[in-house]
Amino acid sequence: MGARMTRSIVVAASSRAAGLVIALLISAWLFRAEGADDGDKLPVAYEGLHHVGKSELAAAARRELQDFQRHPTEAALADAAYSMEAVLREQGFAHGRVDFRLLPSQAEPKSAVFVIKEGARAYLQRLYFPGAAHFTQRRLRGMLKAQGIGLFDLQNAPYRKHDIDSCAGAVEMAYLLDGYYRVHVAKPVVSFSNDLRGAFAVVPIEEGKRFIITKVELDPDLTDSGMRVPDIKPVKEVAELIGKPYYVRSPSLAAAKIRAWLLDRGHLDTEVAAHAEIDDVTATVTVIFSIKPGPEYVLGEVLPVGLDRTKPGFVRRRLGLTHGKAIDRDRLDRGVRLLNRSGAFSSVRWEKRVQDPHGDSRVADVVLTLKEARARSLEFEAGFGSYELLRGGIRYRDRNLFGQGRYWEVHPTVSMKSYGGDSHLRDDYLVGANNVLDLGGGYLFRREPTFDRSTYTATISLEHRFDAKWSTKGGYTYETSRASNISAPLPGVEQSGYVSSARIFDGLRFDCRDSVVMPTTGVLASVGLAYSSPYVGSDLNFVEYSGGAAGFLSFGPRVVFGLDGRYTTRQVLDSAGTLPIQERLTLGGENSVRSYDQGELSPRDTAGHATGGLTAAMASAELRLQMRGHFWTAVFYDIGEVDEETWHLDGTVGQGIGTGIRYQLPVGPVRLDVAYDPKRKARDFGAYLFLFAVGFSF
Repeated sequence: MGARMTRSIVVAASSRAAGLVIALLISAWLFRAEGADDGDKLPVAYEGLHHVGKSELAAAARRELQDFQRHPTEAALADAAYSMEAVLREQGFAHGRVDFRLLPSQAEPKSAVFVIKEGARAYLQRLYFPGAAHFTQRRLRGMLKAQGIGLFDLQNAPYRKHDIDSCAGAVEMAYLLDGYYRVHVAKPVVSFSNDLRGAFAVVPIEEGKRFIITKVELDPDLTDSGMRVPDIKPVKEVAELIGKPYYVRSPSLAAAKIRAWLLDRGHLDTEVAAHAEIDDVTATVTVIFSIKPGPEYVLGEVLPVGLDRTKPGFVRRRLGLTHGKAIDRDRLDRGVRLLNRSGAFSSVRWEKRVQDPHGDSRVADVVLTLKEARARSLEFEAGFGSYELLRGGIRYRDRNLFGQGRYWEVHPTVSMKSYGGDSHLRDDYLVGANNVLDLGGGYLFRREPTFDRSTYTATISLEHRFDAKWSTKGGYTYETSRASNISAPLPGVEQSGYVSSARIFDGLRFDCRDSVVMPTTGVLASVGLAYSSPYVGSDLNFVEYSGGAAGFLSFGPRVVFGLDGRYTTRQVLDSAGTLPIQERLTLGGENSVRSYDQGELSPRDTAGHATGGLTAAMASAELRLQMRGHFWTAVFYDIGEVDEETWHLDGTVGQGIGTGIRYQLPVGPVRLDVAYDPKRKARDFGAYLFLFAVGFSF
């Protein structure tokens, strides 16, 4: 059993320590950005700057300027000037120039000066495609992809030569895909207004004729295939070519479809080639397929090679092939992908082993060569939490339990305010494809801000994945908990001893984010419903409704805006009117309203103790900006509310306004945030809360 050390850190440091960390991070970044020693560098000055920043020019010519510092020559400056002119072109200064000089002389240089002549910034005033008849001018202009400038790219896009060239390429491809095999899209011609602020682009087009595929012919070689000519004719429909516009890749793409059709029927040695005969007079195309199916292979045995822990039956069931039936190549490939995704194997390869090389139908074994992955791991965790302070844990994982590809995890944890452990057993195959069965259970003792909690939990759930974005998860949870040392008990509501809140639950989830760790675009949304009642083994009687959504927008490569909202309410179905303290809702902490400590945003009793509520809602907005390399900064605004009643938002409101710095790691960002509570006086140091954590708050 292998062991490896990992670090899991979730820290909310004290204000003094957090301030020290911020200072150290900023100092290190500035030191790295500016360099440790500039004493030996030749001074470089810039003249004539008005719209383009010095930092942009220096960044574009960074390597050339480094070469100049090592070898101060005019050639190095010329290379730097060329790179800087590219920045001017990107900003729309189509006639901008960058000149340079060495001072006091080229023979004895002691400094360098770049003279920037920006000129007028040009904007595209007109884009016209003479000769275009098949596509409208509006549609062709829509193929221009021009990025704006300024903060968040909100200013209009200036004229850039590469934008026009890219548009011409896109126009040509659109014509080719629609059958205009002989189309000619000329090089764009650009002219400028007298003041050089307006650009006029013309892209001449000679469309030619539109070529249509009118005929498909077959040239089959059915030797040793067991097939007759009528058996091969359905491939014409498989090709899906008749009446379609001709594109140079159309025959090869259709040949791939025919090849897949034959492979799925056991003809594993099939050969398919295609060529087109083009009639320029009638603008018609005939596609001819040369097809050699080869013999049909039927399955003898599936022979796994290289297994140690994994059971052969597990491997055979993943392939889904049937003895004595034709070897379906598509099903075989899907089975190999399932084995690769199981986590039990680091590599999976297959080959056929023919038992008898004669005849139209041949028996073949499928030999699977597998390399088992390292299934067991032991991880140690240590960290410091905003509420729990020092914390640690051990996580044991077995990704191939009993040799059946099942996942099992045991995870004991301890902190200065909690201890416990949980275990999960997951099976991705027992209840069919795209379904995940999960069994879990655990115990946790935790000192909450206003009470102590002891909880036992057991859960069985089934998750179904509709596709890469949509999934649903439902199941049953038996949970029994005891609250003790309650600071603010509600008369007639709190219950002594263990109280069961068993429930059945279901939820729907949509996730189209581009990354789970560092999302820059996309949406994550979910809704959930849970029912707790004596009918399902609970001492309590309520329904929980929940929903949430987080969206991300990217403004260029360095700016990301995120927006998050969450809502949960619990409807009590008996005369109690509310729930025991351990089932009421609170907000606050590093993943909630960040100007409040864990669980501190809540309705309170006359003594000021948090009592929780039945409805909790919050929203966050965060703007993230990449500073340099892996360093990011952010500004955010959080608002949340907890109400004592169901479906009601008129309770305790809290806000958090803050900023932070992040360092991106493969497992997520390490973030240091400071949040301000506007309800308190800004000069009061207690109005600020410093948080140090791993991962985004949403």
